[in-house]
Amino acid sequence: MIWQVRLLAWLYIALAGLGLISGVIICTGFARSAEPHADEAFFYASFLFLIAAVLILLPGLIGGIGLLRRQAWARIVILALSVLLIPQVPFGAALGGLGLWVLLSRKGRACFGGPAGDQGVSPSAIQRGGPAGRVGPGLLLTAAALAVIVLILAIAGLRLSR
Repeated sequence: MIWQVRLLAWLYIALAGLGLISGVIICTGFARSAEPHADEAFFYASFLFLIAAVLILLPGLIGGIGLLRRQAWARIVILALSVLLIPQVPFGAALGGLGLWVLLSRKGRACFGGPAGDQGVSPSAIQRGGPAGRVGPGLLLTAAALAVIVLILAIAGLRLSR
């Protein structure tokens, strides 16, 4: 299962990196354009890029690097991003489904010291709130943080549209 985790990590790194690079190029192109409506297009494109960068691209890049290093927090970040990507058919659904399948499987949890872990996690450590016991609250905190970010961006968008 380790090769599937590495593949998932590289997919997130590559796609997030390409998304960040293409977004910067598009925003730079609008900023340097001589077209009369380029300022308005630059404003909307940069706003959409900022939302995508904050919600998906930067966490995907950082989470992918963390997955390569087998960090438990990266598993939580990529799980949250995988759920967010599911509605983006077809590529987001494929990447999100792959992320959920790899990271929620027994062997996927084992790569990060889960209950079926290869790092010798005992059942008593799980009951005491050991490495596997912290996944639930971490996932809740990640989901809450993403919800707050979406709410702030939605409020800002409503204020800009008035």
